[in-house]
Amino acid sequence: EIRTVCEEETLKREIAHLRVKRGIPSIVSSVVVAIDSLLSKILVELSGKEPVFVDPKKQDLIPLAVDSPEEVGQDRIANAIAAKEIYGTPAIVVDFGTATTFDCLSKKGEYLGGLIAPGVTTSLLNLSDKAAKLPVIELKKPETVIGKSTVKAMQAGIYFSTLYGIQGILRRLKEELGEETIVVATGGLAEFIGRDCPLIKAINPDLTLEGLRIIYEKLLIIGSDYRSGRTCQTN
Repeated sequence: EIRTVCEEETLKREIAHLRVKRGIPSIVSSVVVAIDSLLSKILVELSGKEPVFVDPKKQDLIPLAVDSPEEVGQDRIANAIAAKEIYGTPAIVVDFGTATTFDCLSKKGEYLGGLIAPGVTTSLLNLSDKAAKLPVIELKKPETVIGKSTVKAMQAGIYFSTLYGIQGILRRLKEELGEETIVVATGGLAEFIGRDCPLIKAINPDLTLEGLRIIYEKLLIIGSDYRSGRTCQTN
């Protein structure tokens, strides 16, 4: 009970920073199902409106051509919808977050799936955690490939292994999807890596938020029952 109260107060403080206004509805992409009900409760208290939660199983804004649609993360769906609407298809979205994800869209606009790899920061922290003599370091773009100190060697290792790993994966994906496929980078480290990757043609740190906006606007346009409802769907 004490933990729940603490979590609620923490969430309230974080959401308060978003300046939620009374009477203004919200849409949520959440991958932590355990706090969804608490999150909904707080948003209702602050806005007076029940939030919309994106649900991969109940949305029909983009076809999910994958084995298990229910497993697709809500953020990945939002990214895919935003890429489709803003940049067109075929497309690949590279999201630099806790994990680095690659999401692929066919020329027809279908979500085909993709890849999930360790994120840049995750890799860096794991390296420091698992190797006793390696320090926790600042994530920084190296000046040279060859590191002249342990810190510089770690920075170069993380940066260049990520950069060239991404370029290799993107080349393979473009072979399957077609050379005309546009590659969009998003996430907190999109600028950090994306600027040096020639295959990435657009960097949009707010792509996930753009996707959520597009989803909500489409729900309003079609007059969905879910404009103040519980999951994102149009049927």
